[in-house]
Amino acid sequence: MSDRVQYTPIEGADDLFTPDFLQYLAAMHDKFTSRIHILREKRQEVLRQAHEEGQMPAHPPVSEINTGDWQVEAVPEELKRPGIEISGPASITPMFINALNPGADGNRAEGDLDDDEDSAAHRLIDTLQATRNRLGAVERTLTYTDVERGRKYCIAEGEIPFFMHRERGLHLDEPEVTVDGMPIPANILGTALTGRVPIFP
Repeated sequence: MSDRVQYTPIEGADDLFTPDFLQYLAAMHDKFTSRIHILREKRQEVLRQAHEEGQMPAHPPVSEINTGDWQVEAVPEELKRPGIEISGPASITPMFINALNPGADGNRAEGDLDDDEDSAAHRLIDTLQATRNRLGAVERTLTYTDVERGRKYCIAEGEIPFFMHRERGLHLDEPEVTVDGMPIPANILGTALTGRVPIFP
């Protein structure tokens, strides 16, 4: 905890929510939360106009964004490699380990998409577990024992897939983490936690 950031005391949270991380999270909140709220309000107005007035969304007005001579940086070479890309929740440990390991045919996925938007549970405990699992995978310390089935899961030798992340929707907050008493947007928290893990292990 800090003077500004409060969170539900979930087991293991303190290991991730270090003083430096909480300071970083507060800075992310200061920079982006108000902008996210403005975008939410604009979206609500567009939806209202569509539903109540039959006015469909239009293309954005002409501006530097759609007329300027700009380009994004080159795509990393790792993302150009052809191969299997797999997606799923990183919070379900045995499923995540299986996703990173070779399949029955011996082939391993090139990339793993940690899908917080569609396949993950939207709870703080799951968000933190996903972060711990990604860190454990990179450090080669991630294991899981299924006592009922008598089965142990661990990361197989060899290069593991690179990580990609799909964040929760712009409209969602994380009520179990607050900054100055205000729930933080879920995508700010997820992005900040994702930044703790190398993309290319």
